Order: sequence, then C-alpha cells, then structure tokens
Amino acid sequence: MDSKEMSKEEAATQADLLMDLKLLRSGFTPTPDNELSLDSYIGAYLEMNKFLGVLGPIFNMVTSEVETKVKILQEHRKSEDGDHYTTVNDMLSFEQKQAHGGVPGDRRGQPSGARTLLRLHRALEFVREFLLLIMRPREGFFGGQVSRLYGATLGKYHSWLIRTTTSTALFTMPAHATIMQRLTKGKTEVDDSVREEMDQVIAAMKDAYDLTHKLYQQYGYLDLP
Repeated sequence: MDSKEMSKEEAATQADLLMDLKLLRSGFTPTPDNELSLDSYIGAYLEMNKFLGVLGPIFNMVTSEVETKVKILQEHRKSEDGDHYTTVNDMLSFEQKQAHGGVPGDRRGQPSGARTLLRLHRALEFVREFLLLIMRPREGFFGGQVSRLYGATLGKYHSWLIRTTTSTALFTMPAHATIMQRLTKGKTEVDDSVREEMDQVIAAMKDAYDLTHKLYQQYGYLDLP
C-alpha cells in the first residue's frame, strides 16, 4: 500500500469527529426569511463548545462562560416571555421596547438576552477564524498565529490586562497536529467530505455572525457594556 492510499485510509471521516458538523451548519444557518432561530443558535453554540474544550486549560474559563450564557438564554426561552425570544430579532425588539431609555437591562433577575448574546456573538468571530486556521494551517508558529488572531477579534473587547494575559498564554497552546488529533479521535488529517462539510459550517457561522451584527447595529446595541 503506497503512502497516498495509507493517508486516505487514515484520514478522519465525519464519524470520527468530536463535533456534529450537520448540527453546527443547520444551527447557524439563517432561515429562508433571514431570521436566526435562538434555539438553533444555542444548540449549535453548545456543539461548538466541544471544540473550545479541547484547546487546552487556557480555554476552560471560556467554555464555562459559554455554558453560563447559553443557560441564561435558555431561561429566557422558558420564561413566560419565551415567545419573544424565538429569534434574535424578536429578542432585540422585545427587550428594546421593555427597556428604560432603550437600553436593555436585567429581567426577573436574569441578565438581558441582548447583552448575553452579544458576548457569544463576539466570540463567534474568533472561533470561526480559528476553525479556518485549523483547516488551512499556515507555515510558522501556530500559537503565535492564534494569539494574533485573538488580538484581531475577541481581544478587541477585553481589557488591556485580560488581552495581554490571554495573548501571552495562547503561545503555550497545543500544536496544530495535537488539536487535530483531539478533534478527530487521534487522526491528524480529514477526508474531503469533512473538509467540504467544514467549509459549509464556517460559511454558516459567517452568515450567523453577519446577520446578528447587522441586527445589533440596527438596534444600536453593538457596544452594550
């Protein structure tokens, strides 16, 4: 058996992956009428959190924060106002109408859905670009590339101290091959079907990010504290 055939045999298929790519793609894909279902978004985000969980101890706080924020959104969905949290647009419209001075605040002891989702929205840009880097690795030190990526995306919203600490810590994250092995149950390559599906997931994440960003911009909520 030649090396090409061996590589093909050893390449990870979708059954080998830690994440369900179909769930991710469907969850982040807007509806035909350009709405984003909050339930689908939450489900996809929880699935994506599995990826963050294999990136090393530095991301432990991130995965915990994702779970906390997802739980807040789920509580809003289960509340008596749940119908107003069906889509991202529904939520923003409802909370703006209920807010004092147009700025959403806490509701029944729960942080506002708009503020909560904004944090997930900002992180989504980083994760999307990170997945692109995983699927299309560049030459050079991987930890440094991830550190620069963080600074250009999620780091923009963090304080100087957190940004500096995180940027430095990212230099110590596992190598690209190690992360691939954790994502694929021990393999370092993926087959063509996985690459194609992952490209669709990354495209769906961009669609979700762009739509959410546009909505927050329309409501004037991009800079909520």
